[in-house]
Amino acid sequence: MSFSLEILPATAIADQNQAARRAAINAECRRRILALLDQTAQLNLAADAAAGRLHRADKAAYRASLAWRDAMRARAGELDADGQADFTADAAWPAPGAPVTELAARF
Repeated sequence: MSFSLEILPATAIADQNQAARRAAINAECRRRILALLDQTAQLNLAADAAAGRLHRADKAAYRASLAWRDAMRARAGELDADGQADFTADAAWPAPGAPVTELAARF
């Protein structure tokens, strides 16, 4: 039997903690996006948009959904930089807006 002990400096531990927090924030961001628009809905929307099959209101809602997704990703970066913010709180994340939720419900 062998035993080894590695003592890490405080900076290495802080880096590990920050990396774990970043991963948790990104996972929360992904979870929230997929809760509204799962992968199938996203693929169907992208395909319909590419084929020109979305009418005017749906095109606007689709663009709004992309803007919301981008805002979610940006917010994940802000929450990571903050270091103390509660990223599990609904208030920490941008709301998608009615056109986006209505579009998501149809897909």
